[in-house]
Amino acid sequence: MINTLYKITLLTIILFAASVCFGQSDVERGKGVELFNKGNFKEAVAVLEKVVKAAPADVEARTFLGLSQLKLGKMKDAGKTLEKSLELNPNQPNARKALAYVYLLRGKMMDSVKQMEALKALNEMDAESFYILGWANLRLGNFDEALENAEQSVKLNPKMPNAYFLKAQAIMNRRDRNTDYRALAAKYGSAADNIGKFILLTAADPDNSFWRGQQDTLKVFAAYYAEKEKNKADAEKEDDEANSTPVKIISKPRAAYSDRARQAGVSGTIRLLAAFSEKGKVEHVLVLTSLGYGLDEEAVKAARGIRFTPRTVNGKPVTTVKAVEYTFTIY
Repeated sequence: MINTLYKITLLTIILFAASVCFGQSDVERGKGVELFNKGNFKEAVAVLEKVVKAAPADVEARTFLGLSQLKLGKMKDAGKTLEKSLELNPNQPNARKALAYVYLLRGKMMDSVKQMEALKALNEMDAESFYILGWANLRLGNFDEALENAEQSVKLNPKMPNAYFLKAQAIMNRRDRNTDYRALAAKYGSAADNIGKFILLTAADPDNSFWRGQQDTLKVFAAYYAEKEKNKADAEKEDDEANSTPVKIISKPRAAYSDRARQAGVSGTIRLLAAFSEKGKVEHVLVLTSLGYGLDEEAVKAARGIRFTPRTVNGKPVTTVKAVEYTFTIY
């Protein structure tokens, strides 16, 4: 994510271009690949489109065209181009990873998983592959599998920052009983540690201030549940629904769709954990499931504007924690 999927990055595996050799006579195709390698993706698309039009069976040109479209955020075009390239030659591990990434951003989780399963069959799984598979599993609600994928990614590449980000997300979303305060405190504490590793490895990223804030919020939730564990008898009384009234949402502002996300064609649902205080304000908002591309920030901003009536216990308002969701869809 940096642009994660949270701002999910365009992975390093997508920049595999130099490993492919071309005949000297294929001047235009070679020019397109050279433009890609230099980061001139718009120019690369213009050249490679002409090559593909003249030679529809040119697999390498199609693959580099798809990768160039992907780098430009043209996800729909990239998906079609890469799909056709893989029809012509299924044995392209990097093209499969790129296509899986496109499916991930477009909210096609099962299609993304299928591409990763094909890579597994080819014994071509690497850190980036496990990372993509982990995000797909996270979005599908397979949190244990997502955590396992994240740990495999970290093992294969300990310097890959987004692997730690994925690990934090998977940890946060693992299911624990609402009254297991010790486990909840440990969960958010562990997630904070992994976000910290992500921050250290992306020190120059301008979005780090947002994630430093999220790390602080994780520590707040860890402390909140540690305190409930410390005063467990009182906490259990508060959690007794027979003596309480729930939070009542009065109004929930819509979250804006960021320009970056719209350009990249990102769709999906962001899950948040919000602290609804006894004062009638949303004081802390944690991103449980990230989409990136500026959408996390927009969701947090919208959640902070929620108006509500606090939860009460024996007629007294109390702070409580509740999940909130924002769905982003491009039609």
